[in-house]
Amino acid sequence: MDPAQPASTAPSAPRTRWAGILWGLALAGIAAFALWLLTDADRQGAATEWLLTLSPAAAVAYSVLVLGAFALIAGLVGLVRRAQRAGERRRAASASLV
Repeated sequence: MDPAQPASTAPSAPRTRWAGILWGLALAGIAAFALWLLTDADRQGAATEWLLTLSPAAAVAYSVLVLGAFALIAGLVGLVRRAQRAGERRRAASASLV
């Protein structure tokens, strides 16, 4: 290592992309549910009937619920990213002390 180069610019280990993992799990769950729902004619008919009999207030409530779930996932991704950056800062600080 070049003595003129500070230790903090040393390459760190690759970061785990938690956003991709969490969003991938959420979207894979949605896809699995959709496949389960649409592969059986009885389930598909029941879902169609349920959708057609929804009241406008219930439709709005379910839409808000889905948006809230997406906001929850985005918040979890932010928390994980913040924890990951804090861990990197701690490792960098302890490495600079050595």
